Amino acid sequence: MAYTSSILSKPLNVCEMELFVRQAATFWDDEEREIYYRADAPLYLLMIYAKSHQAEISPDAQPAMQALAAWLEELHRFRTGRRTT
Repeated sequence: MAYTSSILSKPLNVCEMELFVRQAATFWDDEEREIYYRADAPLYLLMIYAKSHQAEISPDAQPAMQALAAWLEELHRFRTGRRTT
């Protein structure tokens, strides 16, 4: 998979999980791929949520996804010295 941006001023760390790669091959072709990210944080490609296949994330999965996102954000803050109080 190729990732490009015309705005990056420094290298972007990308963590691409095997599940994401398999799902990407199923849901996207190269012209459809659009990924939004923060340039000041690593990009974690964990899984794909395709609204065309499922209207909303299941209520059972939401807390787990929110907890994972919070943990990754806190890990990034810890590594960059931007700790929360």
